[in-house]
Amino acid sequence: MRLSADRSSHISASHRSPYPGSIRRSFSVVRGLSLALAVVTGSIISASGPADVVTQHNDTARTGANLNEATLNTSNVNVNQFGKLFSRFVDGQVYAQPLYVSNVTISGVLHNVVYVATMKNNLYAYDADDPAASTPLWQLNFGTPVPNADVSGLEDITGPIGITSTPVIDTASSTLYCVVKTKEGTSYFQRLHAIDISTGEEKPGSPVVIDAALPGSGDDSIGGNIKFNPLRHLNRPALLLSNGYLYLAFGSHEDQRPFHGWVLSYDASTLQR
Repeated sequence: MRLSADRSSHISASHRSPYPGSIRRSFSVVRGLSLALAVVTGSIISASGPADVVTQHNDTARTGANLNEATLNTSNVNVNQFGKLFSRFVDGQVYAQPLYVSNVTISGVLHNVVYVATMKNNLYAYDADDPAASTPLWQLNFGTPVPNADVSGLEDITGPIGITSTPVIDTASSTLYCVVKTKEGTSYFQRLHAIDISTGEEKPGSPVVIDAALPGSGDDSIGGNIKFNPLRHLNRPALLLSNGYLYLAFGSHEDQRPFHGWVLSYDASTLQR
């Protein structure tokens, strides 16, 4: 499975979206010879299947490499044997890289699954193999995203601000972790969610509100402390899972002050910081 996303939410192996202004976004599933010549023979699932993609660019070093690839090469990746199988529509732009897990049991049936998160705070689980399975296996909405105008209008992000960073999946516990940005009344929140990849349900203890404070006298400090500002900070870097801990990084929205860089770590089992 080869998946990539541009900010207009059209996901493919080789090109950017021609639909930057559409409201409902599409993504494409692209498969080649690593799935037993699915395009040519019509086979749906190969004996070995593709490698799972559970973190941004395949590994914690973000290399983008799949060192276990044994089939695809420059001679067989071509217009005759490698291409788009089908598309799906999602509500909202996709800034996060879609993730892929094989052999997930959902409602008693085994599926290979693509997980897609959007800037409208939607999370979708789609069957990765069946062109006729246009209905999500499950989907969630985490609440109202932050309007673009609330951060003074952005040029690098168009539309609302919800799930921007790439989630991470722990296959051992069947958990997808993502950071969600919401507006609730006149207040703003960022939360860390832990979602069961089979059911779409929150894991115990999830979600947790992302909050932090450190001694300091810089921008936005109050009483000698600098507090995490959920409106002003953007979780753009992908989530990292390493040795049982999650790492979340935050920067600014286009250097709009006040802002500070934050790196926070949470226990992946308890979601305690």
